[in-house]
This record gives sequence, structure tokens and C-alpha cells, in this order.
Amino acid sequence: MKSIRVVAAIIKSINDAGDPVIFATQRGYGDYKDWWEFPGGKIEPGEAPEEALVREIREELDAAITVDRYLITVEYNYPAFHLSMDCFWCSLKDGHITLLEHEAAKWLPLNDLRQVDWLPADVIVVEAIEAERENSLAKNKEVIVEETTIMSTISLAEFTKNCGTKKSYVKKWLDGHLIPGVTLAPSLEDTLFPRSARRPYRFRAKIKPTTTAKDIRTHIVNACIRREHIMSDMCHMSKNEFALIIQDLVKNDLIRVRREDGITYYDSTQKCDSYNGRRFEDLRKFVINMIKTAAEGAVEGAIKGTLK
Repeated sequence: MKSIRVVAAIIKSINDAGDPVIFATQRGYGDYKDWWEFPGGKIEPGEAPEEALVREIREELDAAITVDRYLITVEYNYPAFHLSMDCFWCSLKDGHITLLEHEAAKWLPLNDLRQVDWLPADVIVVEAIEAERENSLAKNKEVIVEETTIMSTISLAEFTKNCGTKKSYVKKWLDGHLIPGVTLAPSLEDTLFPRSARRPYRFRAKIKPTTTAKDIRTHIVNACIRREHIMSDMCHMSKNEFALIIQDLVKNDLIRVRREDGITYYDSTQKCDSYNGRRFEDLRKFVINMIKTAAEGAVEGAIKGTLK
């Protein structure tokens, strides 16, 4: 059986909502017309896979890319030939794409890549992307900066004093399961609270299912600055999605993660504390700029790495 060696680009980006997306293209020719694939093509004699990928993407999409890192080599037997496909994570250098060979293209959410009909070999790439993402989410759950294991409790009176609130509000919070680690009792007065317990994030009602990832990041940082508790349910997110955003904020030194009394808390860092009491929009611009600057630095580092 004839063997063909090719390369494929998994081009990643961030959409306007701040969510990670992957670029997919639709074939406009051949036996697999209308099926979807990762763009790329054949490796020419004497070419390194990374060199072939840069050339192919320029020829197919009129785009300049940075080849960031290797993901997987797919070995797949089609009826007429064996395919060996080296796949790499890539980034666009300037955001410019023009379809020169494909009939259509889409930016697909990283967490929903199966909304198109992928070519059989490319399905294996999708599975590898999903597996890597799951591993990353699993590691996110382990990001703990400090931990205190001693569990100490306080009374309702102490908790309301610490939070500067009324008993009627505390009852609503308990009914909504917004205070973790509480030891419930038949009466509210006998209920015990972790000494570390915080009031729920004051502006949680402003977070809707349609709230963008950028704004959710800002709300999380705002909660940390205010020393108020925020969790995935308040953000209308799964625990895995919430963990991914937490890791992003920790990486950019915007928050830190701590466990006390067996409960996970998020604290602000010194660079964020100066935004205490300032407008939400000011904080939003700061958070977006910090993440964007870090992302640009990572891309610049990857480009320098390829030139060594």
C-alpha cells in the first residue's frame, strides 16, 4: 500500500468572548469532499515537518503561523493509501486567513470540536486534543498554593459580625448552599461556620449564563479583592470550566489558590489590590491587558525558540 506523509496544523486562538477556539477547514474536492480536516499537506523531500507546515499553511490559507509544539503523529489506513500525519499546535502571527483551496472554514470551541464531520484520520487528532484538555483540567484541580488543615468553627453571631451582615441574609445564603463547610443545626442560631468562611460574592447576580469569559475572569478577581467567596455555580459553569479559568488567573499572577478549613479559597495578589474600590470596567481592562500581555509574551518566546 502506498504511504503518504503529511503535516497538519491545529491553529488555536481566542474568540471575542475570551474562549479558546480551533480552526477547521472543509474539503472542496476528491473522495472526501465536504468533510472537515485540520489544514496542512505533504512534506516535500528535504523538508522538516515544521518547515512543510509553515509552507502549506501559506499556500492554503495565505497565512503566517508559528509552529508552537508537537501533539501527535496519526497512522491511518485509508482504502487506497496509508497516511502518516504529524500534527502540531500552531498560532497565527497576524490573524490574517484567506481560503485558497478549501470551500469553508470555522473556528470551533475547544470544548465542542465534534460539531462537524471530521475525516477519519482527523478524528484521532480531535481525540488527542480532548485527552490533552482533560489532563490539563485534572491538573487544574491540584493547583493549591497554601493549605491549612485545622478545622475551627465560629458561631452565627461571630460570622455575621465578621461579614458585617444580618441573620436574614445568612439564612438565604445557607438555603442557596453558598457557604461551604457549614455544620447545620435544627436552628440557625446553633449552626456552626468555618472560621475562614466568607460571605458570598456580592455581585453574583450580575453573572448570567451569557456572561463572557472575560467578564467572569474579572468577577473572580473582584471577589478575591473583596475577600468574598465565589464558585463555579455562581458563574454558571461546570467545575472543569471554572478550574480552567482559575488556572489562567493563577498563571498570570492575578489570584492565588489557598485551602483553609478544608475549603478552597481564592485570594487576590498585590498587583490587583490597588483596584480595590475602583470601577468594574477599570478592573476588567486591567485583567484583559494582563492576560493579553502574558499571551503575547508566550508567543514571542515560541517564535524565538524556533529561531535558535
